[in-house]
Amino acid sequence: EYGLVDYWLVSPTFNMKQPRNVPAQNWIEKAKEIQLQDEPDVGEIEEISKGLSETLAAIDPFWVRWVFFAEKYDVEL
Repeated sequence: EYGLVDYWLVSPTFNMKQPRNVPAQNWIEKAKEIQLQDEPDVGEIEEISKGLSETLAAIDPFWVRWVFFAEKYDVEL
């Protein structure tokens, strides 16, 4: 009924917000918050980058968005 595995993870059965592990979801939420700031702290960007690298799959589509943002503030990934 739900199709792809991703759809199953966000179904009422699993009740996840995103088709990712919970720590990765938390780091993504932090990443999204800092992206909304006018003058984000480079140290925070580095911390979030480290957290994402430890929890988020290398093929996750969020990386495109994050790499663009981090590089804008000269943070190497």
